Amino acid sequence: MFYPKSNTPGCTAQNCSIRDQYEKLSQYAVVFGISVDTPEAQTNFAKQHNLKHIVLADADGKVAEAYQVRTGAGFASRTTYVIAPDGTIEKVFEKAGTSNHADELLAYFAGAGAQYGAAAPQAAEKPEIGKRVPNFTLPNMNPREELPKEVTLYDIKDKKSRRDYVHRHALPHLAGLRRAHGDPRQRVYAQGRDVYRHQRQQH
Repeated sequence: MFYPKSNTPGCTAQNCSIRDQYEKLSQYAVVFGISVDTPEAQTNFAKQHNLKHIVLADADGKVAEAYQVRTGAGFASRTTYVIAPDGTIEKVFEKAGTSNHADELLAYFAGAGAQYGAAAPQAAEKPEIGKRVPNFTLPNMNPREELPKEVTLYDIKDKKSRRDYVHRHALPHLAGLRRAHGDPRQRVYAQGRDVYRHQRQQH
């Protein structure tokens, strides 16, 4: 989940929406947020708002550039990627919501079973559905003890979804026992930390 700048109204509302629905979202994906803020700013942001998800510091903007979301002003655009377990793009929210973003994601996940693999039209300049996303390693600045200190996207394997919030994204940190590749429930959520395992309970 890429967002422009921590502690601004829209970005705060967006991250707090993820916090408030974190338990539900974690049933579907590993969620992490990324901005080009400094590590210090990200740490303060996570603490001030009691965020529960991974908060990554892309201080030099290289990850935002690799994902083609860096703006002319130097910030990341508000873009969330849903990344499949094999590292390919499943869905892109190019104009992600703020206070309603968690609801957007949950609605997508609820309907993803029937649509898994279906490519929604994307702007030509954006990474294409089905393409593999670039790997990256970034420090996680959320000081919660249960979260990793650093995240490498492709170390988060076999999750339900990667969200690089980017990423199912968003991108993209992601762990868990890999199930059958064709199971749409096995995705990793990337808003894009150490490896965590989240296995959805079988019916």
